[in-house]
Amino acid sequence: MRQQIEGYRNRIVNKENEIKGIERERAELQRIVAGYQQRLEDAPLNEQQYNALLREFDLARQDYIDMSKRHDASEMGQSLEEHKAGENLEVLDPATLPEQPSEPNRLAWAGIGTAAGLGLGIMLAAAQEVRNTSLKNLKDVRAYTNMPVLSSIPLLENALLVRRKRRLVWLAWSSAVIVGSILMTGSMYYRFSGM
Repeated sequence: MRQQIEGYRNRIVNKENEIKGIERERAELQRIVAGYQQRLEDAPLNEQQYNALLREFDLARQDYIDMSKRHDASEMGQSLEEHKAGENLEVLDPATLPEQPSEPNRLAWAGIGTAAGLGLGIMLAAAQEVRNTSLKNLKDVRAYTNMPVLSSIPLLENALLVRRKRRLVWLAWSSAVIVGSILMTGSMYYRFSGM
């Protein structure tokens, strides 16, 4: 019995030692898990610190580039001063602004436009006249046909038709004058405003 009791006690001690070892392992694992948990919680903070470091690095690099450019410029200026050794640069003839533009020559373009418009108008009128083959009066009939003319009917116009024609002529001339005035005013404004 004593041996059995002694064996049971040894087993109990062994099991208690195993329990303590397992509890130590569990505590170690919990510590490792807590470390990983802390790393996960600190990850955004580390990323923010990394981005801040990157920004600081970019600013420092830009400052370095600017300073190196200034250093190169100062060395170049110093070497130029050493090479000139007392030479002074003086402006002999200062730059002047032109009094009138070299391009476009507005007067020439206006003349070209007027001549081209007049020529085009004459050509279109001549083409219309050549294309129109109707006989308009007694003289045309006698010139183009060798037939005798027995009689002609005069054109009868009443007062209403005459007034209508006068109104149309007056409207056409007044429209042409108004449009021409607007165009001339616009071109003068464009010319003297300096646009």
